Amino acid sequence: MARSSGSNTTTYLAFFILMCLSYLYFRGDSDDAKNRHDYPDLDPVLLGFPDPNAEALDGSGENGATGPPEIPWPGVIPVGILPKVTDQRIKWDKEPIAQTSVLRHAPGWTVLDSLYAFGDSFYIVTDTQEDFPDLRDILSSGGAAGQDAKSGNIKFIGTKEAMRLFGHWASHVAGVTFVSEDDEEFDDEDHFSLEVMPGLWRTFSTLDPDITIGGNTYLPAPSRFIFPHLSSGQWRDHRKVNAMMIRASFPSTSIETKQGWKDRRSIKQAYSFDIVVLAQTAAARQSPTYEESKRALSNTLGFFAPRNWWVPVRNSVLEAAGLPRGQTGVIEVDRKITITYIVTQGRELALDYESHNKLSKGLRALERDFNWEVHIVIMDSMPLYEQMEMAAKSTILIGIHGRFLTNLLWMIPNKSSTVIELFLPGYFSPKYQVPAQALGIEHYGIWNSTYFRSDSKDRPALREHPRLQDERMDIDTDMIMELIQERILEPEKLTSFSVASYVTEDPASDLPKGMKLPIDAEANT
Repeated sequence: MARSSGSNTTTYLAFFILMCLSYLYFRGDSDDAKNRHDYPDLDPVLLGFPDPNAEALDGSGENGATGPPEIPWPGVIPVGILPKVTDQRIKWDKEPIAQTSVLRHAPGWTVLDSLYAFGDSFYIVTDTQEDFPDLRDILSSGGAAGQDAKSGNIKFIGTKEAMRLFGHWASHVAGVTFVSEDDEEFDDEDHFSLEVMPGLWRTFSTLDPDITIGGNTYLPAPSRFIFPHLSSGQWRDHRKVNAMMIRASFPSTSIETKQGWKDRRSIKQAYSFDIVVLAQTAAARQSPTYEESKRALSNTLGFFAPRNWWVPVRNSVLEAAGLPRGQTGVIEVDRKITITYIVTQGRELALDYESHNKLSKGLRALERDFNWEVHIVIMDSMPLYEQMEMAAKSTILIGIHGRFLTNLLWMIPNKSSTVIELFLPGYFSPKYQVPAQALGIEHYGIWNSTYFRSDSKDRPALREHPRLQDERMDIDTDMIMELIQERILEPEKLTSFSVASYVTEDPASDLPKGMKLPIDAEANT
């Protein structure tokens, strides 16, 4: 009996020790402790904010650190730091519900932390509405501007009311979500590539002021794009530029369209989004800046954006197009002065025969006299990859107002980089001028023998090209030859802005009253 009693005691003791060890091992996974800010992949360091315990990247800190912690970012994320199947809900029965905060905002472009969705609406959970911009500047229900506009499907809700509406939990939508609330704007095939994608990424990139020339950044890739008003085919363009921009830049990103969003809304539960970058052209129309350009992207020009903000996207796309990337991440292309003239002869709008011939001969003369490289191309006959490679090599890009100028997105800017856009006299659109300005590329519009820069006081008022049939126009080719030579040989003489000039001197000036910048941006003011 004694041996049996001792054996039972030993068994009970071993079982008790095992239970204690199990508790210690698993207590970090307790549902009561779950909150979005407990997830390692949402640590501020991983979102681009400095580690308070580490020194600057240049080694100037006091604690002996040599840079950010060694984290697998932005590479492959170990499975261990992804939310587990059993951790898909955020509960606030013991912890208060996380309130929403605005990280960046300009009309039509907003970065929100802890945004909620329930039913047909987004919800900003806050007890201090005065710290937020007007809801009409985030999401608007229509195209009207000013006091006549109404807020769209986004609402303020207090913490107590939110807990009553949502219940005691919400489904956790982890990571970064890019949302475009546009609809009919996608009738323009270039809308995504020239407005939505650059605007979303430029807005988000402001959270990392130290994006390198090779495109290295601490910013996480978006986990998903959501197009609540578009079918699966509507966000695509027939040239497949949009798909390549997303798939090459963010290969793990999912795309959720109208039906998927409808599925979410049909389930009567709240969703808690970690980080949302929200874009809407209708809300952008509330800004005076939009009134001048009619381009939603123009509202982002006031952001305190890093100099290399577009590099992560551009380099990924160019690498997918076949261009090699060096050890530092920089795309390796021949940096010889290259002039590319996009020919549109035979299309609805083109140069007349004499102007086309004179322009071609003038460019060949520059090639001969200065040993520059000249490409006279018909992009209709070029694969998309070749168009991108051609643009990446180009110092000067010349073309008639039209979709092939979208290739300016792949130019690698330097002090001479220029887009020369040929307009039918009497018409002007900043459709390509605004993205060129955002990228730090000089832009000139041409009317016959007159040119105007992006900052010209006498720049013509907006007047879109009509739909034309076999319209031919002439230009002063001698003037264009002089303009090209000055842009290459004396770039400072004809530069309307530096990369720094479209960054606000005070980055806090574009934030709503009461809002503060994250510590990374404050450190750079």
